[in-house]
Amino acid sequence: MPSSKLSDRQKRFCLFYVQDFNARAAALKAGYCPDYVYELMNKSAVRNYIKKLKRKMTEELICEGIDILKMYESIAFSDITGYIEFGSKKTKKGTKGSENFIRLKNSAKVDGRIISEISINSRGVPSIKLCDKYKALEKLEKLFDLLPDTWKRKLEEEKLQLKSGDGEAVINIISDVPEP
Repeated sequence: MPSSKLSDRQKRFCLFYVQDFNARAAALKAGYCPDYVYELMNKSAVRNYIKKLKRKMTEELICEGIDILKMYESIAFSDITGYIEFGSKKTKKGTKGSENFIRLKNSAKVDGRIISEISINSRGVPSIKLCDKYKALEKLEKLFDLLPDTWKRKLEEEKLQLKSGDGEAVINIISDVPEP
């Protein structure tokens, strides 16, 4: 986007800023001293250019409902083996048996969008936490209305009976549930 009032470095700052809205990081990436952030952000030409960039980004936003649906699907049906490898290897020469291992897969082969946490314990064993599959399944269930109203009603009635009972838990098996 043209803006003759700004230097190339100021334009770079604005572009970096609208990527993650971290002014300090944007200033460093654009080659400024982090102490100069306040002065940059107070320049009306910089603020106006950032507003133009934001408007342009909003106009070009291509995310649609199907994209969100696909993301829920990816989360709901993710498999941990897509992110880590399990295996065993022979121990050092002269010792018996094999040693089990867990190893993170190469980042080029991993969909990092659904990883919420990665950590490594004191023994060097990696731990990976994916986004909540159950929440994604619930969202898909509601979106596709997979629980018929009669089934929902029966489940709610059963819950109420358990809560208002005489303290003795009773489980009724509902067998006449229609398939979705």
